[in-house]
Amino acid sequence: MTTVYPLIVAGLFAELREPVWFSSPALVSDSLANDTLSYSHTMQAVGGFHSARLTVAVTDEMPDLWLERLGYDFTVYANGGADIVFNGFIDKISVNYGFYTLEIGPMLDIANRVRVTYQTLGYDTNPPIPGQQASTAAADDLTSQELYSILVMEVSGGSGTSTEMAQLRDTTIAETAYPKTGQTVIPGQTAKGITVELSITGYYHLLSRYYPNSSATGTINLSTKIGLILDGDPNAPNIIIDERDIESNTTQVSANYGKGNESGSHAWELLLNLLALGDSTYNRYVMGVYGKRRFEYREIDTDPDSGINYYMQLTRDRSLITLPNLAELDYWLIRPAKFMFIEGILTDLGEMTSLVKDKRAIFIESVQFDAPNRINLTGGRADSFAQKIARLAFSSSY
Repeated sequence: MTTVYPLIVAGLFAELREPVWFSSPALVSDSLANDTLSYSHTMQAVGGFHSARLTVAVTDEMPDLWLERLGYDFTVYANGGADIVFNGFIDKISVNYGFYTLEIGPMLDIANRVRVTYQTLGYDTNPPIPGQQASTAAADDLTSQELYSILVMEVSGGSGTSTEMAQLRDTTIAETAYPKTGQTVIPGQTAKGITVELSITGYYHLLSRYYPNSSATGTINLSTKIGLILDGDPNAPNIIIDERDIESNTTQVSANYGKGNESGSHAWELLLNLLALGDSTYNRYVMGVYGKRRFEYREIDTDPDSGINYYMQLTRDRSLITLPNLAELDYWLIRPAKFMFIEGILTDLGEMTSLVKDKRAIFIESVQFDAPNRINLTGGRADSFAQKIARLAFSSSY
């Protein structure tokens, strides 16, 4: 049974669990807050759940407990748990006593698997000359990996010997395998209670912390390659990405990715390169991580009959956002990568015939929600110019 804790907004609830890379992550039984002071989240059309921030007032006994929550899974629910409003992991924790602030994180700055790529250096000439591309074996901190998942760093070491590069690797992992802490002291400041601020990061950010590699030859469907890149995660299957909803895209791309012994591209960069291509008719696609770590990749629906997800009704007193059936929508349920049509303006334009060209249609690129009931939507036209430019630069490296 899911246990949820109330947030600042009536109808929103939050759940805190042990990190998803733990075996059978347990529900944290303590309440998220004695008093929730603020909550906000941001979502993006490319990325999905991006970041959230929660500030709570706590008792004197709780700060030490909160400092142990780095990497913990954080989910906000609505409608009694039926809808997931936001999901991510705790990336940074700040405990504020008024005159003293202690911070731990970000978790994304941790590196517990480190490899150095470099050019060999021959000393049998004067001056020494660079030789071949090479890389060290990876160094692992297994205890850190158990606590924070496998977080890979590839360091470019320039030119040197294998001994020098191994020393660089070992020094790097020794200094980055565990979260950094920081303190701020303001003498004379009056303490008005203890607050904890949680910085929560969407799971798609962890796709930038590994470097998949394949020496396969030939070409494959673009959507197939997306799945293979996700398979390259060094963590156990279905840990960072638990579910996949990848729409078929038969654009042919190289089956090869990664650069052998050279410093390669991380998974999110590879995925962004594929996303930019769209498909053979320049249709734009979007991707992100939503729900409980569900990766989505799909074509934008620009059909005027089916592509409108939200309507904004403008009245003299206020604006109202509704679903197509005119049911009023809570702001915290609004998602990016969808079209919203604004009614009550530019009425001389007549009936809408194109979601891409109509000035009243907005493709939502980002959503910023601040509790209890404030939202900022940014967006514009969903044209295909970027896809056409990307295809002009299309090469087998994709």
